[in-house]
Amino acid sequence: MTDILLSTYNGARFVREFLASLGRQTCRDFRLLVRDDGSEDATLDIVREAVADYGISKAVFLETGRHLGVVQSYGELLRQCSGQDVMFADQDDIWHDNKVAEMQRLMREAETRCGNTTPLLLHSDLRVCSEDGSLLADSFLDWQRFPRHAERLTELTVQNNVTGCAMMINRAMLERCRLPFPQEAICHDWYLALVASALGKVIFADQTLVDYRVHSGNCIGARRYGPDSWLDWLRLGHSELKRRLNLTQRQAGAFLRQYGDLLAATAQETVSAWSGIGDLPKFRRFARCLKFGFRKNTLARNLGMWWAI
Repeated sequence: MTDILLSTYNGARFVREFLASLGRQTCRDFRLLVRDDGSEDATLDIVREAVADYGISKAVFLETGRHLGVVQSYGELLRQCSGQDVMFADQDDIWHDNKVAEMQRLMREAETRCGNTTPLLLHSDLRVCSEDGSLLADSFLDWQRFPRHAERLTELTVQNNVTGCAMMINRAMLERCRLPFPQEAICHDWYLALVASALGKVIFADQTLVDYRVHSGNCIGARRYGPDSWLDWLRLGHSELKRRLNLTQRQAGAFLRQYGDLLAATAQETVSAWSGIGDLPKFRRFARCLKFGFRKNTLARNLGMWWAI
């Protein structure tokens, strides 16, 4: 059975539509775990009604508490998992009818190749939709100009291409998760991608299995990447770019403290190199990037990173 984790927060506008898509899944071998993160609207009531209306028979509601934020809320949900696989849901997206079945099939194939004791993180592409559901782009990764097969620790340390609502982790990966997530974790999907890359494998499935809804309330959000995207870095300014870069370094340091005893020597060296890069003189920071291969996937993103460094 697959555990599907849903953390909700002020999602009354869209959450019923997500649960309708969950009710249409061709595979019913799943359990829904729900934690409301202190909503101030009718989200939780809507979820309870929709679960019954759409025949989602296996649903567990965790006791709600104070507002923890998305990362820690999903950490609380992960503590309750007991399934063979774990999937992560966003309250405002729409799952394609075959998403659960297809992800389960792909994960079993991956375990056949890699062994079921190997920690695996499987993720797919997404379609991009507007608030009203109109199609904006056939591929989220193309929309954002993200690489499909970024799997190496050097890549994932500086840039994330894994979207939480499009990923599944297997039981071996779940058992390697150390909770709670550190406060320095930027997002649960990025942090879990680091764990999988260092201790197992990150695998991309070139399919679109989710409609990702772009709206003003997105926690992370998606902005189309275009030829003038380098202007965004100029608008943000050096101090904001540096702040964002520092967040990735702090995340790397937290990851090293939490998982360092499990990491191979080369992985330890890589993560340590990025977490401590800000302590070096500027010219040595550039040299370290070149030595370890720390880079992003487009010229504009690299220019922003090098400017901030």
